[in-house]
Amino acid sequence: HANKTDFTTQFSPGIHLDPYKRYEVSLIKADMYYSWTNISASQGTNIFEYSDNSGATWKQIVFTDGLYTIGEINNVLPDQIDVTGINSTQRIVINLATGYQVRFTNTEIYNLFGFNKTDLLTGKTTSPRKADLTNGITSVLVHCS
Repeated sequence: HANKTDFTTQFSPGIHLDPYKRYEVSLIKADMYYSWTNISASQGTNIFEYSDNSGATWKQIVFTDGLYTIGEINNVLPDQIDVTGINSTQRIVINLATGYQVRFTNTEIYNLFGFNKTDLLTGKTTSPRKADLTNGITSVLVHCS
């Protein structure tokens, strides 16, 4: 994640300091919002594949690039596929109605959900790993010089 943003702030009126003294400035607070995507075509995370006839045929849902919550993803899926999060363990549960399957072997979206690259064939499955809806971005470094 090598994208960098440099910016300079100018105060008006300016701050006049004695040039013969040494000063330090510190950043006390930085309010930010998430401005990166967790679902995108370039990352291979924008396609969700499922079958509604026990794997005889497969359908794809293609997400527009963006930052999605589990709830927003779940709202796009058929009602017979329920995706929920477990806050206490940060795992994802996918509950499939009879005849429904999910294919994680053709895309990278499984990583976001904490699953392995395998197909979910029946019933209720809990992800073996923590969900990673931020695509590995767990902190933002603010460097002041």
